[in-house]
Amino acid sequence: MKKIDSVFIRKWEKEYNEEDEKTYIKILNRVKNELESTSGITLPAFKELYNWKTRGRSYNNIIEDQYETLYNENIKISIVLPDDKKIYILNGMPGVRIAVASTILHFIYPKKFPIIDVNTIIALKELGYYEPNEKVEKLRDSPESYNDYRRKLLKIQKSIDGNWTLHQIDKALFSFGKAS
Repeated sequence: MKKIDSVFIRKWEKEYNEEDEKTYIKILNRVKNELESTSGITLPAFKELYNWKTRGRSYNNIIEDQYETLYNENIKISIVLPDDKKIYILNGMPGVRIAVASTILHFIYPKKFPIIDVNTIIALKELGYYEPNEKVEKLRDSPESYNDYRRKLLKIQKSIDGNWTLHQIDKALFSFGKAS
């Protein structure tokens, strides 16, 4: 297993797309402000978050007229659930799979929930954190696999010298996985 350390994070985090980072910061601030003022996330903020994560590929799967009663209600419920149960309530809503559910959780709890992505899984496989023969889809498509992924990233974060955020680790893994 190759070690993910400060050298790795410093090197690969720089490769992350600057425009994506600007959009990320904008969404992070918007979600934070909305949670403080409404205890939920508005449909426009949700759309922005969703489009950022999916790169606009699958927005038509969201049922807008059910946003308040389904999506935002489940987001509010997830907030009161134990951390390892939060992903379950969000996964499976129309248009929302594990990757988007993890993104929602990350924007609500950036210090506790990493964003899962095919590129971050590829990076972790390449670095020896998963078995080489494990299928990427299997590693990213269930609440159980997400909770395992989350535990791995929190453990990596704790083991690294320095004060690296989950977002910085995500960016480095994303960039490394994309280059692999």
